[in-house]
Amino acid sequence: MQRMLNHEETIMTGSFARHAALAVVVAGSFIITAGAVASPRPVAEIKLKPQESQSKLTPERPPLFGDFLASGDGTGSGALAGRIKWDLYENQSRDGRHPAWFRGTLEHNGHQYPFEIIGVYTQDPSNPSRWQISGAIAFDDTRLLGTLNAPITGAYEANTNSARYTVWVDGK
Repeated sequence: MQRMLNHEETIMTGSFARHAALAVVVAGSFIITAGAVASPRPVAEIKLKPQESQSKLTPERPPLFGDFLASGDGTGSGALAGRIKWDLYENQSRDGRHPAWFRGTLEHNGHQYPFEIIGVYTQDPSNPSRWQISGAIAFDDTRLLGTLNAPITGAYEANTNSARYTVWVDGK
């Protein structure tokens, strides 16, 4: 038996459908806008190279974790333009995945900025001499990046004994 909708039910049903569609459009717009506003953008690149002859930066201070692996120098560009000195500590107890901690300084415009990087190196299955890292770099203040810490991604290439990292900040 088919029932006829009265005028109020038709208006309410149509109204609900319109409101639901409008809510989906508005929510979708917020998601698209939030994605565009908060999309990470690269602001700096760091290139590091181990130097066997270089001594530890602060041999008296214990590491956050891991065993001492190397010290070295490097350069930064973009927001982190300048010379870099660093120590690297890693926990290499697991094959294919090494938590890592860097302690270093960036010399930028005549000032020394201490930093730390905490991340995890994972071995590239298609290229065992390549170790990719993702993590975060942290500074004591916001002068360089506009934030205290920022995501970092990159790789260490054993073939060239060098590393290259990109520093990201939220887009605005």
